[in-house]
Amino acid sequence: MILPAILLLAGCGSKKHHESVAELQRVQSAVHEMDIVVAAGTNQMEFSRRLTDTLLKIGDLQQGRDQTLSSFSKSEQSTVAEVYQHLSQALEAYKDSKDFFGDTHKEDLDPLEGRNLFEEPVYEGLQNQFPSLGQIPPALEHSGNKEYWKGDMLQALWKVAGEEDTKAKQLIDQLNQK
Repeated sequence: MILPAILLLAGCGSKKHHESVAELQRVQSAVHEMDIVVAAGTNQMEFSRRLTDTLLKIGDLQQGRDQTLSSFSKSEQSTVAEVYQHLSQALEAYKDSKDFFGDTHKEDLDPLEGRNLFEEPVYEGLQNQFPSLGQIPPALEHSGNKEYWKGDMLQALWKVAGEEDTKAKQLIDQLNQK
């Protein structure tokens, strides 16, 4: 009598684990859709529309994290929290990237024409927010100040988002094997 009850509880725990992993996969899949949009090529309006759709699909990430976290064993909770941290960073990088659509350095493009540059304090803020953000070369240096191409930052932020998405997927795959 006790053995069937134990097996039933173990089965429920296993089912709950799989459902929780499926929720992590759902959120990661939604984030990954943005990586596909970026790889396919997109303009600012389409990117913004797709990002809004993704954010609506995911819902409140913090609330989802709190609900999902409690579904995992204590030994797995730090991994789950790390998954959500990576997904959150990816989404933040995508959100921040909306401000950087613009041309990148081209030989025939005058950096002083148009609105294709941004200033060094913005770059430094993004470096603090995203420690894995790659270095981009300045477009202009004048009076000790640097300005950078928006298009270069757009690509750098998309790279950060893609890397964060990949890290989240790897951790989810580890949880799925348990």
